Amino acid sequence: MADVKLACAAWGFRKMQLPEYFDAVREMDIELVEVNLGPNSPGHLPFDATDADLDRAAQAAKDAGVEIVALAGGNNFAAEDLDAEIAKVNSQIDMCVALGADVLRIFAGWLKPATYTDADFDRISDAL
Repeated sequence: MADVKLACAAWGFRKMQLPEYFDAVREMDIELVEVNLGPNSPGHLPFDATDADLDRAAQAAKDAGVEIVALAGGNNFAAEDLDAEIAKVNSQIDMCVALGADVLRIFAGWLKPATYTDADFDRISDAL
């Protein structure tokens, strides 16, 4: 059986600044973390994070003794402007590469179940 590694999901720490979050996780003897992207977690990283933002996050992780292994992204492949959503995810992939994170958590899309069609499924599947 492969070695199982546990990482801390970031959503429960979305109101914390990254150094505070990383220190809290380290106190729980967890070494692997996810970082949120977007406006719902202003203390983490914005969707348009700069190289300086990414460097600060990486340094905060190093200082706390944790490793950023995942980013919690944001997207909606059911949105009208699919190209913009794909570009957003590609940017988030670039952030993962810059931080050395192997995982980007994204969403399929946001539709009301009553309006969901086979065409929606095909469109979202193609985007993924």
